[in-house]
Amino acid sequence: MAHGDVLYPPVGLWLFVPFTVLPVVLWWAIPAALTAWAVWRVRPRPAVWPLIALCLAWPTTPLKIWTGNPVIWGVAAMSVAIVFRWAAPFVLLKPSLFPFALFGVRERAWWLGLAAFLALCLPFGELWADWVTSVLNSRGSGVLYSVLEAPMLLLPLAAWLGRTRPAAQTRIGPGQPPGVAVPRQALERGGLGPP
Repeated sequence: MAHGDVLYPPVGLWLFVPFTVLPVVLWWAIPAALTAWAVWRVRPRPAVWPLIALCLAWPTTPLKIWTGNPVIWGVAAMSVAIVFRWAAPFVLLKPSLFPFALFGVRERAWWLGLAAFLALCLPFGELWADWVTSVLNSRGSGVLYSVLEAPMLLLPLAAWLGRTRPAAQTRIGPGQPPGVAVPRQALERGGLGPP
């Protein structure tokens, strides 16, 4: 295998196969819409806008978007993960970006997302052995293969770090009437009264 060969894991077929019949524009439109929605949802402070702009201006970002590289779907997963942690494990569509898939690992929703991702991996059985063999025999850049794509996945994280609105993470507290949400921080402090 030479540098530049495409070695996506078999689970990627769940994403790639539908796009053999779907309108091609959706390949770009869906991840762009998910990313824009998630960034809008957390409403980043103006102080982090330059960081977001830097992530967009990073030379690899326009190239990967223009060519429709599947990393745009990793960015979409990371973007949804800043609102709903269950989406973070889906960054593993591109295993070389695995550190980003750990975002939210301490939350139960993340583990549910990982279980869903692993369930989607099961139907491919022996293809996994073939894929691992192909990866081991490749002569690519090793673990740093996707390092130039990292700023793309940092975009939603920059928005999350500068958020003015917390992610949708509220729970119903004990003794609360149905429909009354208690902020997560109040539950973590152990109290249900005013902060």
